Amino acid sequence: MTNMPAINEYTANPQVVKARAQVLKNLIDGISLEGTRVAQAHPPTLYDSKVPVDIELTEYLIRWVTYTSRNSDVLIAAACLIDRFLRKSQITLTCFNMHRITLGSLITAEKLMLDTPYKNSYYAQIGGVSLMEICRIEKAFLIDCDFEVFISSEDFMKYKMFFSTCEEKINVQQTQIVHQPVHAQHPIVVQRIPQQRPQHCIRQQALPSYQVVQVRA
Repeated sequence: MTNMPAINEYTANPQVVKARAQVLKNLIDGISLEGTRVAQAHPPTLYDSKVPVDIELTEYLIRWVTYTSRNSDVLIAAACLIDRFLRKSQITLTCFNMHRITLGSLITAEKLMLDTPYKNSYYAQIGGVSLMEICRIEKAFLIDCDFEVFISSEDFMKYKMFFSTCEEKINVQQTQIVHQPVHAQHPIVVQRIPQQRPQHCIRQQALPSYQVVQVRA
């Protein structure tokens, strides 16, 4: 079990969630951009979809935090796990597989952080996949990480410091955008975050959904 902080006002703050989601999205996009160029040279894996998923990754990450633990530290833990996954699995991150790999890292990080996590059927609903598929993704992610998913306090703090630095840059950019002329184009798209905190019971939640793209044959 990692020594991560419990849920509090800071980690559940919508602005913090949005900034951390943007940092992780930028990291994944930077890696997958080059990987997508050579994706056709490698056989597809169970993480791959036929076409890029139609939900933007930042929105996907915010959706996860909003309807699960509401602790944005899960995004920092997920970044650490994705880094470890890529080093151990030798799988190339692309626009076709980044959502499912991210999903594998999120559910793993979530279960590391919570003593009583939700059921996989609930995580599947949030992730936009079937129960069978999320179980396959979770199992494959653990195997591809060689089951080395423990995150030490030192490693977690290194990633958290990196996120903090990136968050400050994002906040500076957003401040500059506010002071730009009305006709100026905004380079950063601000995502809308649901304000209502979901109840613990899944039956009381109305989650937005999107079409699941099947794995490439």
